[in-house]
Amino acid sequence: MKSKTIINERRKVWRVIVSSIRGAFPFSKKSELVAFNKFAGNFSWQFPGINKSDTDFFLFLERFFARFGNSHSKLNKYPTKKFYLPKGYQVAQNGDNFYLIRKGNFLGKIILIDGLSPRALLRYHYSRVTGPTRHFRISQSLKFILSSYIKQPAHILINTKIGNKLITVTRHRAGKNQKNIKPITIYKYKNDVIYIRIISWRKEAINNSQIDVAIKKVARLRGRAIIIDLRGNGGGSQPRAAYFAGHFFSTTVPVGISERRLSENSLKTKKSFYYFTRRHPFLNLPVIILINSQCMSASELFISGMLDNQRVMLIGESTAGGSGSPRMFSTTYGRKKVSYQISTWRFYRRTGQPIEGMGIKPHIIVKPKLEDIKSGKDVVLERALKEAKKLAKI
Repeated sequence: MKSKTIINERRKVWRVIVSSIRGAFPFSKKSELVAFNKFAGNFSWQFPGINKSDTDFFLFLERFFARFGNSHSKLNKYPTKKFYLPKGYQVAQNGDNFYLIRKGNFLGKIILIDGLSPRALLRYHYSRVTGPTRHFRISQSLKFILSSYIKQPAHILINTKIGNKLITVTRHRAGKNQKNIKPITIYKYKNDVIYIRIISWRKEAINNSQIDVAIKKVARLRGRAIIIDLRGNGGGSQPRAAYFAGHFFSTTVPVGISERRLSENSLKTKKSFYYFTRRHPFLNLPVIILINSQCMSASELFISGMLDNQRVMLIGESTAGGSGSPRMFSTTYGRKKVSYQISTWRFYRRTGQPIEGMGIKPHIIVKPKLEDIKSGKDVVLERALKEAKKLAKI
């Protein structure tokens, strides 16, 4: 595209996104809309000129959404969205230090990644990652520390017991060729504690039939306590989560209230009430849910509904604090598609507390220490098994 066309296309995308937020986001007062207009106006001074690349322009938009600070308002797909990551590697943070792990094995303390410090890379990705709370944005940013916009090997300098070591790792296109993962895993420990792992509530990942099969299996196992592991479950379909939750109540219970705008031209809102409807079989057992900063959206509705109806003990770390029921939008940049989403509701728990920007705190906080990271111990699950024995009086 010619220089003038590029600038016009960028301005068009910017105007469309800002207009979408004005019309769809659940502003409840005129003062909130006025504050947003001021924020968008001030942020527009950072608008990238013709001397900047398309990558810079979409980074500008990512940072705009990140500063907006809403969990479900963000860019989805855009022309320069390409990330390359090493397979099987992850970064763990403990205090001010960062550690490299490969398939559960501790490799060493990270000194440099492609010549840059891990803290500098964390700051860079933190500026572009959308999220409702600081702890969620940090945990998301850690996923990108080893990434690159171009397909090139990662050169990672780590400190090991025998000294410094340079590791060269191949990066692969993120999101490509991912293997299918079982949505629900069930295991019974020898002490009659049943462990249930649910990786996602997304419609394409899990359906009601799979939930029915899982519940029947749990009922057949005749356990004395249940541990539900939702760590890393970023949400998905609220009805899926509610369908599963219905098996833990003998009667229909209230969960919360959502507020949405009546129309794009009005700030008046309508309320909707949400419930967990009882389902057969009723699993009348003590329940523990494992949580962390990656639990969000439908997972937090499930967790808060179980918690506020006195049906669960929570162990781990605070949840993300994100609930938005997003609406999908799209526009074009030249001939290419740009898609994004905007939150459309405010959700309040049965207690009246919002989830967005707050999260849910556990009854028992358990954070892995450095020795746990090195050994690969799951200290959260270990603590949950101990508490399950107490609850079930095993």
